[in-house]
Amino acid sequence: MNKFILLIGSILIVLFIYNSQKPAIHKINFDACNAPIIELALDGNNYSMKLDLGAKTSLSIYQEELDKLKKKNYGSTHWVDVKGNKYTTQRYLLPKVKLHNVSLYDVFIEEEPPCFSDNAKLWEDEEDALNAYKGVGRIGYLLLKRMHVILDFPNAQALFCEKSRGFSINPISLQAVAIPFELSSYGIVVLVKTDFGEKRFLIDTGSTITLLREKPENALFLQKNGLDVLTSSKFVIAGKDFGNKELFFFELSPQFNGIDGIIGMDFLKQHMLFLDFEKNILYLK
Repeated sequence: MNKFILLIGSILIVLFIYNSQKPAIHKINFDACNAPIIELALDGNNYSMKLDLGAKTSLSIYQEELDKLKKKNYGSTHWVDVKGNKYTTQRYLLPKVKLHNVSLYDVFIEEEPPCFSDNAKLWEDEEDALNAYKGVGRIGYLLLKRMHVILDFPNAQALFCEKSRGFSINPISLQAVAIPFELSSYGIVVLVKTDFGEKRFLIDTGSTITLLREKPENALFLQKNGLDVLTSSKFVIAGKDFGNKELFFFELSPQFNGIDGIIGMDFLKQHMLFLDFEKNILYLK
């Protein structure tokens, strides 16, 4: 068994790999809305894809690029956005997907609805629109759960490792918070204590902001970009208080009734995440 020591920013992580293949390290780019963007290889071509933990898909891509890929038709699939808009698109099976030297086989890919991102916007900002993500699709949590994943947002790096490689991490040495999560039909859900009670939050790298669906009674709100917003004096996850947190209020679609809110990139970009899908634990630093 070979050992590799990997330095991500100032964080020392000891990885145990059961052969000589190193894990794949990716540079993360961020668009104007803080959406994380990484490259993925399909049929030997590289594509810039949004990394979207709130997407219940493995991969999705716009029809123009989808037509170029070797694939097998697997019928239709259905999408619902946070506003309740519904979409029906085609689903296919790809023989292979590659993240640098990590290869995944028999991966489902769906047609990205052409108006999905525009319809799901919570506000309009001309400057953000000009600089927003111009890629071809998204990587969802169903693909990520097939790997060990570290998203080191402060240092703009992502690490992906095949589960068969024997990856391990010591959260104590990293001073990371171990957070049990539920892998629901919406994605990764964690419990958070706020001034307004304990809430079920979806971890969503596809969301710019952190939001709650229900407004507390008799609370005084400010307005930002047309949304009501206030600050919770605490944001406690697995016993760790991350301090004051600005929360926007938006009535999510009834299809999302299993969650009370969404943790977006305004919080996540400040942290490193290690996703252990085998134990359903999120390590957050």
